Amino acid sequence: MKEKFLVFIVFVLSFTGCESTKFSKSYINGLVYTYESEAVPDAQVYIDDKLVAYSDLFGHFNIYKALSPKNKYKLTIKSKGYLTYEEEIFINTNVKVLYVQLNSIEAELDKKLDEVCGLILNRNYSNARLKLLELKESYSDNAEINYLLSSVYFAEEKYCEAKELLYLAKNADESNVYISSLLCLIENKLRPVEVSE
Repeated sequence: MKEKFLVFIVFVLSFTGCESTKFSKSYINGLVYTYESEAVPDAQVYIDDKLVAYSDLFGHFNIYKALSPKNKYKLTIKSKGYLTYEEEIFINTNVKVLYVQLNSIEAELDKKLDEVCGLILNRNYSNARLKLLELKESYSDNAEINYLLSSVYFAEEKYCEAKELLYLAKNADESNVYISSLLCLIENKLRPVEVSE
């Protein structure tokens, strides 16, 4: 009985030794969360453009696909409402642990709009206009972008362009008093001046 057990142990150890040297594979465990430290559930996890996992309710994911150590892989994580995350990862251990922060599209837009507001406050209208037109390509119906761009056009005395954008902004956000106020100012500027004799 002892001989059979010993043979079994030798067999298992030799197999394990062979596995750890020649055929060693790595696995990835990770966590996807926001900059506010909130879990991102149902994030799609890709390795070299192949979907390999989804994050769970708590943002955790495990990739059990065997990955060769000492190789580089392209990690991509996508989730609705967040910017796509991409990173080249290098597997150098049997288990790789990753912590991935995703930035929401809304937070990124807010950051860019804060930058634009700074340009407007510094009366750098041409750069503000360029940044807003670039943002407008991605967010054409965004009331805040249309309002800020119309403010720039108003400062540049391009009243017709400003009025057109304000109507778009008003359609997206009817209750905004700033939009209504600027619209009144522009309509006054466009009203013909009556000359009394």
